Amino acid sequence: MGELAVYKEERLSLGEVAFVRSIVEHRKIRDISDSYTISKEVSHWITHTTNQLGIKDAVPTHNKTEIVELILSVFKNLSFDELYFAFKMERFGVLGDKTEHFQLFNASYVSDVLKKYIEWKREIRRKHNLDLVKKDQEAPQLSQKEKDSIVAKGVLRIYGEYRALGNISTGDAYIYEVLYDDGFLPTDAETKKKVYEEAKEVLRFDIESKKPLSIEEKEHFKLIMNAIERKRDPIVIAEAKRLMVKKFFRKLANDNDLKKTFTEKYQKRIID
Repeated sequence: MGELAVYKEERLSLGEVAFVRSIVEHRKIRDISDSYTISKEVSHWITHTTNQLGIKDAVPTHNKTEIVELILSVFKNLSFDELYFAFKMERFGVLGDKTEHFQLFNASYVSDVLKKYIEWKREIRRKHNLDLVKKDQEAPQLSQKEKDSIVAKGVLRIYGEYRALGNISTGDAYIYEVLYDDGFLPTDAETKKKVYEEAKEVLRFDIESKKPLSIEEKEHFKLIMNAIERKRDPIVIAEAKRLMVKKFFRKLANDNDLKKTFTEKYQKRIID
């Protein structure tokens, strides 16, 4: 199964209306479940953007960590393409009065610019009567049963891919919430805390087992290590959710009754 692109540089060269029209094709940050991919892409975006803004000093690691948290909590409905384009429009003065950064690239500055971008995008869509969905995707409103059927197919697909590949692909972040709401995942605080600690160790091992090959990658590794040290960091939470789902899938392999219950539950929701 091919992965959807996280960021397409060629979109930066589009005109304003063409770019906003293309947003329906973008991959939203909320749909990327791989915490490593998110933090790496944020690091690359920060390096590119600060260079374009003429910010001379390197962005401190604690600022990078806070920016990641901001994006995952407030601006996760944007795409990485939009992050790049928003700050291009800011540099061009398209978003209104420029926000002064005072040679400091932090969460407060990023938030101010992205809020202006969202308002600008809304105005472009209104002024040019742009559709929020692709024409070929337009369809009558789905019923709740149809929505449940789509989700159920997705759950069984992800489980099938896990059995074949031993991993959960990026873009499948929603499965944790589905399994949690359906009562398949632990709800007690003690288990959640334990898995969160395991997620920290997984991320730590992943970083410590690699040697950074560039300054950007070195900064990215620092970002992950800083996230590990913070309390309830979004990067670690995302990894913990993936671990919880993987643990459940492994449990299915050794519990035929549970596997039957799980499979039948979602098969019954599927509408042929």
